[in-house]
Amino acid sequence: MERSLNAGRAIFAVALAAMGALVLARPDFPRVLVPVPSALPGRAVLAALLGAWMIAAAVAILIDRSLARGDVAAGHETPA
Repeated sequence: MERSLNAGRAIFAVALAAMGALVLARPDFPRVLVPVPSALPGRAVLAALLGAWMIAAAVAILIDRSLARGDVAAGHETPA
């Protein structure tokens, strides 16, 4: 059971990091992820911050010590 949980965490972290890298490579918000108006000033900067945040959350999830903080940073609630 623990092995499948570790595999699931790794898959989730890699997917989260890939999405963050895509947001950094193309400074625009994926429409499915966050609907942000295109008229918003500083939209590209906000998108870059989101991409960096996603990558940081993925790294935190991959490091078991920071698993709970990484999940919260990624927007997921962790069980108590």
